[in-house]
Amino acid sequence: MRDVTGLPLYYLDMLWHKPDRTTVTREEFDARLQAILEQDAWIVDGNYIRTLPQRLDHCDTVFFLDIPTDVCLAGVEHRIGAQREDMPWAECEFDEEFRRCIIDFPTQRRPQMIAALDYAAAHRGVCIHTLMSREEMAQALACITQGHIRTQPVAGSHNSANGSSETLMEPRLAGNAACSAKGQQNTDAMEDDGFWRILDGLAATSTIVIDRPRGTSHPRYPDSIYPVDYGYLRDTTSMDGDGIDVWVGTGTCGIDAIICVVDLVKRDSEIKVLIDCTEEEKRLIFGVHNETENMKGVLVRRNPPRS
Repeated sequence: MRDVTGLPLYYLDMLWHKPDRTTVTREEFDARLQAILEQDAWIVDGNYIRTLPQRLDHCDTVFFLDIPTDVCLAGVEHRIGAQREDMPWAECEFDEEFRRCIIDFPTQRRPQMIAALDYAAAHRGVCIHTLMSREEMAQALACITQGHIRTQPVAGSHNSANGSSETLMEPRLAGNAACSAKGQQNTDAMEDDGFWRILDGLAATSTIVIDRPRGTSHPRYPDSIYPVDYGYLRDTTSMDGDGIDVWVGTGTCGIDAIICVVDLVKRDSEIKVLIDCTEEEKRLIFGVHNETENMKGVLVRRNPPRS
């Protein structure tokens, strides 16, 4: 990214760690980071969720590498013994605490990160790109080189680019499947538009109740954070006897997708309706319904797309 954009690159690990494997104080780390954020243009690489809101307040573009855990673990294994520019020493072994941090990331830290990124996109207009494989990373760099992804400061913005997380983040690339989460399957859209017209009518004649706003946690699973507003259609009945579940996004596309979910714990299946959900929000929703082995979902898109 640095070589393609020409922007200065800073690693959070280099701000935090000393060559003797100790760390600076939190106050010193924060001061170093703030000095970088006050520059006109930069790329910052690293996770450090505590300072993510601070970085999001100063950036206009985020690249988030949301790649599978096994790929992350293999990458760390491959780097053992290698001298790296993002760390002040060469690792001689795979630290078990770091291994556990990587394994737990999808359930413990990723939801917090997604909620923060989603808020920044909705309230500050930060452009969020999520990369889910090394192939998508290469494609993103190619798009930046060709000028298809903005990397220069825009009028009124503080800074230009921020790579937050241990990786980079997903471009909405032309021709790239927007919902390409790990294990995701995109079914062929239904040819009969009658299904969608009836669904439109049902939603239009029902009251949408949002009882679990974005950023809040599941009432029984506090580590599970809702990345998009979630609720139901009042006076309707789904397969579980409650109202039909809906995800309500920040777009203007109406109903252009549903997600069919099977839950082994509840021993049921449901159809959840996506209303005004952007491509990024669809990806986040798909991830929610595919985080565990006990629940899986399939996204079904409307075809042809509505004008």
